[in-house]
Amino acid sequence: MAEITDGVLTAWPGASGDIEIPSGVTSIGNNVFYGNGDITSITIPDGVSIIGFRALASPSLERVTIPSSVTTIENNAFDSCGILNWVTLSEGLESIGQAAFYNCSGLKSITIPSTVTTLGNFAFNGCGNLKLVTFLGTPTSFGPFNAPFNECAALTTINVPQIWNSPNLFPTGAGTNISVSKVNYTLIYNAAGAVTGFTGILPAVFAIPDGVLSIGPSAFANATTITDITIPNSVTTIGVSAFSGCTGIINSITIPYTVTSVESNAFSGCTSLNTVTFESAYTTVVNDIFQGCTALTTVNGADGWTSVTTFLIDDSHVIQISGRVPCFPIGTLILTPTGYRAVESLNQGDLVTTAAGLTVPVTVYSRTIKAATKNTAPYLIAAHSFGRNAPSAELRLSPLHAFQTKKGVWQIPRFAAETNANVQQYGVGESVTYYHLECPNYFRDNLIVNGCVVESFAGKQVPKGQSVYTPNRRLGGYTRASGPCVSKAAHA
Repeated sequence: MAEITDGVLTAWPGASGDIEIPSGVTSIGNNVFYGNGDITSITIPDGVSIIGFRALASPSLERVTIPSSVTTIENNAFDSCGILNWVTLSEGLESIGQAAFYNCSGLKSITIPSTVTTLGNFAFNGCGNLKLVTFLGTPTSFGPFNAPFNECAALTTINVPQIWNSPNLFPTGAGTNISVSKVNYTLIYNAAGAVTGFTGILPAVFAIPDGVLSIGPSAFANATTITDITIPNSVTTIGVSAFSGCTGIINSITIPYTVTSVESNAFSGCTSLNTVTFESAYTTVVNDIFQGCTALTTVNGADGWTSVTTFLIDDSHVIQISGRVPCFPIGTLILTPTGYRAVESLNQGDLVTTAAGLTVPVTVYSRTIKAATKNTAPYLIAAHSFGRNAPSAELRLSPLHAFQTKKGVWQIPRFAAETNANVQQYGVGESVTYYHLECPNYFRDNLIVNGCVVESFAGKQVPKGQSVYTPNRRLGGYTRASGPCVSKAAHA
């Protein structure tokens, strides 16, 4: 229960989950959530003006929006919020204290409002994954050491306005420094973490900042200066006409696996766009998202693509989605009632033994790719890559084929390889033959493959737009939907 004295939130014993600070609070007192490992997000109402010393220093906090009423974030306010991955700082904020975001290693980008005049010493010290900082104004004070970004080894870009008259060089640790870059644009965000537009002129090679949750309707419409665009793995939705009329975008665009929906006319009129790749099989799209993309020749879908398969380019031109790669390479051992059998020896209707101990028939599909690419070549998952017997023997799977490392926790090879050196892709450029095995009930019938629980082929058993796998930072992997539904959630 929240404890409030004279408008100051002084304590909240037992706080957990998504927290909403009560209205009427004007200050969040010192140490209120310090060390609380059970909260995930905090909503701060208008009217709060001060966030106190270590007030929100919760190791489980993932996301927070600071309203425009907040003028002061005091020292160490978010100290060691290690999985905090999105912070929205609003116009009206004036001071960010010393070590305010110390060791917030989940942050990848931050935008400093134009109203900020003081950025304390070591304000973002130890934010090891912070890549992009954007200043909308020119602070006048950076602390005695002028080192708000010390130990930020990944920091590559500090964008500042043309009127910048503060230091042009900041230390990032170990004797290294980073120079500011004066830019002619500013991205516009809403309180929900969406980019809704921009002002100025965007650069030719442009990366949307990590941490952005969605790209709003017409956010980058007619941004003709962009020739190369990168969409980060934090984005979940791409809105109506988000990139329409971006005639300068050439070659290719990759839609990250986190994107659950791409809305009408999202890329319409991108007349130089040649190739589009969807990393997720469960992204919901409509058939007009590439309307007018007259140079488009290839749309690659991920394993088991479930959305539309034909896109309208104009009244007489359509394009088919491709790249529906089956799952198991030759030699993969599948558990059956008579023991393990090589996947290539299975025929239509043969029986397999599921992880639940059931005996079910399988439908078998196969395909040979003459020259596998990074999107299609298989991965080798070494035995014990995720701990003892996880898995118990090596696995060879296609890039997006999920496997279980412990009860309720799943991994996906392509993304596991980003953080686990024991997961390696092989065979790029070589011929590979894959096999799908579809069971009667995708959600129930998981296979036993080389001693490991592995998903079967979904086919058309997953409703369009349904989330199947959802990232879970605490578990270090993905959780999986238990059955078909029509809800839309974050999908890996």
